[in-house]
Amino acid sequence: MGVLGVKADEVPLNFTELKNIYVSDTTPQAEVCLHMYQLESGKLPPSPSFLLEPEDGLPKAFEQYLNLEDNRLLSHLKKCSARSKLPYDLQFRRCFVGCLPVSTLQRAWDKVVNGSSKILVFVAVEILLTFKTKVMSLNSAEKITEFLENMPQDNSDVIISKSIDLQRKHCGTPVHSA
Repeated sequence: MGVLGVKADEVPLNFTELKNIYVSDTTPQAEVCLHMYQLESGKLPPSPSFLLEPEDGLPKAFEQYLNLEDNRLLSHLKKCSARSKLPYDLQFRRCFVGCLPVSTLQRAWDKVVNGSSKILVFVAVEILLTFKTKVMSLNSAEKITEFLENMPQDNSDVIISKSIDLQRKHCGTPVHSA
């Protein structure tokens, strides 16, 4: 077996074949960046939908951990009816590409491609905690969503580090990363 359980004879032979499987003219640039990272790191999944179809429980887990970290912030999102309008597609489906710089996302992507998609939940929670003052000052779902889709990226390294710390706090350290 090869990378991620793909038999060597099933692996496409060259970059052009890989590109034809994972990328089309309509593939968003964010997904192209993600696939390039996977290809370069040797962790390209066996099917294009592997990383782009997150677990159904991620939004629910996000709410659970946000409640544990800051229930006032979660209450504010509920009060503004923003909870259900958060950019989950950008966050979970695209693994934050287009939301945070690709260079800072590599540590989180390593966890995702190694089977720990829950890191995406902690990145989403940490983004809200980092920008809590701004989010709490916004009083509508549309304004909160717009801010999160266009948030400043200057704290991205800190956000990723704190996300990993949050995951360790709530889930412990996975055996394979010790």
